[in-house]
Amino acid sequence: MFAVLDKSSNQVFLWNLGNQIVKKNVLPIAADAIFYAGPGNLLCKGDERLFIVDLQRWIVLWDLQLPSVKYIVWSHDIENVALLLKHNIVLVDKKLVPTCILL
Repeated sequence: MFAVLDKSSNQVFLWNLGNQIVKKNVLPIAADAIFYAGPGNLLCKGDERLFIVDLQRWIVLWDLQLPSVKYIVWSHDIENVALLLKHNIVLVDKKLVPTCILL
């Protein structure tokens, strides 16, 4: 299964490997990009905000306000994530709680 973001309508479509839409729903907050965030979750990037959405209930579990995140890199065990900004690197856990900021 994989997810596709339609930016114009702010909807996420969940597709199965047979290329059929399984679920579709509108995100609770506008997003520019989506990323894997562990089983059943999506990490969504908005203008000045990151948030994790539960795909079963379609609710925001955790969110974090950060300006202009350029790249997102998860650890192998999906416990921590590095958020690369223009001039900084912010390390957060899977609940988007900052643990370290590198200037």
